[in-house]
Amino acid sequence: MIEVQQIEDNVSKLAFLFLAYSVVTGGYITKILSCQLQHALVYNQYLKHIVGFLLIFVFIMLEGGWDFDEQENQKAQVNWSNGNSFHSLVYSIGLYILFVLSSKMQLIPNIMFLSTLLILYIIHTQRKYWSNRQRIEKSLEETIKTIEKTLIGGSGILFFYGLYDYFRYQRKQYGSAFRWSIFLLGKANCRTST
Repeated sequence: MIEVQQIEDNVSKLAFLFLAYSVVTGGYITKILSCQLQHALVYNQYLKHIVGFLLIFVFIMLEGGWDFDEQENQKAQVNWSNGNSFHSLVYSIGLYILFVLSSKMQLIPNIMFLSTLLILYIIHTQRKYWSNRQRIEKSLEETIKTIEKTLIGGSGILFFYGLYDYFRYQRKQYGSAFRWSIFLLGKANCRTST
């Protein structure tokens, strides 16, 4: 069974998925890169995955890196230049896998999932802000922690439902041409609307 403190220590890591979505969907800057790199980023799906993974890793390191043992981070101040890069790399792999899987949803479940993560991020961050400044009563803090746990459970349910729903949709759409590798790592072929 997962301990309450483990959940508490990892809420911000789960909410980090929202930040990853914000960065990835924030726009493209490929036009300032060399033509060969532009071409590779447009047409090489695996390079896109590598860049996506590196973005997550870099943002974790910019935050000071993440350590499996929060007490280790308390021993000295950490920043982008002295964080635990090995543990951060493992967290990045896990978050990127969650990111890729969570991107395999249809619109409504995806919006609900991302909205839940956004609400979780805002509530958790504000609670930590108040707590660090001793500006929150213990009872309110416990209520907010309960809300955070509920949001984590809800996001988990939305995650699995959305993934399963999209899997069924893709199996129905592609039939015998369905491939797991394309489902998980391939490019989504979107129909454009006119």
